[in-house]
Amino acid sequence: MRTADSGGRRKVIVLEVQTGSYGNYEMVPSVNAAVRNAIASGVVVCVAAGNGDRDAGIDDQGNPIPPTGSILVGATAYAPAGNPRAGFSNYGANVVVAAPGDGAHDATCDSAGDDRYRNGFGGTSGATPKVAGVAAQLLQLRPELTHAEVRDVLNRTGGAVSTDAGKPVGTFLNANAAVAAVTGFLKAPPMTAMALGMGATGNLEVFGAGLDGTLYHNWLDGCGTWHAWAAGFDGAPAARSVALAMGPTGNLEVFAVGATDGTVYHDWLDARGTWHGWTADFDGAPKASSVGLAMGPTGSLEVFAVGAADGTVYHDWLDGSGKWHGWTADFDGAPKASSVGLAMGPTGSLEVFAVGAADGTVYHDWLDGSGKWHAWTADFDGAPKARSIAVAIGATGNLEVFAVAATDGTVYHDWLNGSGSWHGWTPDFDGAPKCSSVALARGATRNLEVFAVGRADGTVYHDWLDGSGKWHGWTADFDGAPKSSSVALSMGATGNLEVFAVARDGSLPRHNWLSGAGTWHGWQ
Repeated sequence: MRTADSGGRRKVIVLEVQTGSYGNYEMVPSVNAAVRNAIASGVVVCVAAGNGDRDAGIDDQGNPIPPTGSILVGATAYAPAGNPRAGFSNYGANVVVAAPGDGAHDATCDSAGDDRYRNGFGGTSGATPKVAGVAAQLLQLRPELTHAEVRDVLNRTGGAVSTDAGKPVGTFLNANAAVAAVTGFLKAPPMTAMALGMGATGNLEVFGAGLDGTLYHNWLDGCGTWHAWAAGFDGAPAARSVALAMGPTGNLEVFAVGATDGTVYHDWLDARGTWHGWTADFDGAPKASSVGLAMGPTGSLEVFAVGAADGTVYHDWLDGSGKWHGWTADFDGAPKASSVGLAMGPTGSLEVFAVGAADGTVYHDWLDGSGKWHAWTADFDGAPKARSIAVAIGATGNLEVFAVAATDGTVYHDWLNGSGSWHGWTPDFDGAPKCSSVALARGATRNLEVFAVGRADGTVYHDWLDGSGKWHGWTADFDGAPKSSSVALSMGATGNLEVFAVARDGSLPRHNWLSGAGTWHGWQ
């Protein structure tokens, strides 16, 4: 197995041999050593698991094969839907990834000439070159990736394989997702804040504020492809935060708060995929510290801004004809606030929460279907003094609200059911840790996914609410999450839940996603 220099280029080796009993050829001691040496020399090694419907980790004498750390490849059979394990494919815990290996649907070169092809290749020998090809593509994009990192990306970004109990063959090769993992997320700049949401063209639009305020943008299309980060997107200003939501005219409306003085900027994406440029001091907007927005029950987009100077709450709205109506200060008798959170509730009303600037008092106002606002209520439903509020519709159709206590980070929870009843604030909800912030959204499996950032050290915690109304408890360091300062999440263009964590130490943001099968794919 040659590891000689390849003219400065990285090398991918494919080992397609199996034993006479259709076993994993890594059982041969000299081959086992050669694979390990090649990997240690910086070579990426892909090995066919074999076609004996047997454990690829056991040799022909029934003894364990010393693991090499190779990218061991299984095979899947052809099926109109799903990715079933091919009945002949070897399996086991060491198998990293599987690829199509059905001979009747697998083309290869023919001996008649380099431009001739035939069916009938298949097997794990046919599956392995497909994996090796994707590995080579990853190295072309990111030559510094190690064998272990390529192996991890292929496994983490793969889809589900249907197989018999006790016969795992890793994940199903997903070239698009693997490429996205090394071009979209790992090349992202360090961020201080992120925001994401579905856009007018059906893509997921993602914005992030860099350490120096540079505003970055990336997007995920319906094929699952990320399109790389663009700095200073569409002539964007330096920003400290971004908020976005779909509006009543079918456009995506985006607001950015300027990094230096709180100027409010606005851009929008129409259904043709055209961005329209950033407008400063939009519609006569005040200098602000934050902006929040959501669709209301009357079909209008409701936007709130918190004044940078003294926390005055301003309100503007966009109607279905595309007309903005101007900013109103001290809206509906609003208190001075540090932040505002809002979402549509189960009764068809828009529920709005404000955190008081002076002492964290929680205020609540709501907009009904007739367009009437109902005034701000202080200490709503016996709420605690808070530093932040997060709100979203849950898996059972109720509105779920989380408040983080101002004094010690205690997590409180309240909820509004379809009959319009609030149920009171519960401290230390579901055994929650002390936190600095909470973020939540409906996931790919229709469950409500909730993330909290630990107050002490940025540990990322996760809890979820299923359709039966059951909460499942907080998990620390969820799925290997990094220490973080905040988390942002939204449903994506491919039907998966996309989650970003902003690193606490100022390093690159990390990304994870939840598929419709309920599988998390690790932080990248």
